[in-house]
Amino acid sequence: MNIEAKNKIETAKPIKNASLYVTCRGTGEFYINSMRTDNEILSDGICEKYKEYRVIDVTALINNGKNVLGVITGNSWLNSESH
Repeated sequence: MNIEAKNKIETAKPIKNASLYVTCRGTGEFYINSMRTDNEILSDGICEKYKEYRVIDVTALINNGKNVLGVITGNSWLNSESH
């Protein structure tokens, strides 16, 4: 099962630094303002138990004012018989 989600956020002040902390089971692509946050295409999830995560510098993707965060996830290795 794939999931696509979007969320709108608004910044009140200019952003000096912004980091995205992500984890997922299976695979995931992450977007800010329709721009991919990294070069990974449906990258494999970090771990099975949600205790590990990736940190992505997204400072250049955040606009002053309105922004849209997006994610696309997929099952990937979760479809295997061992899970």
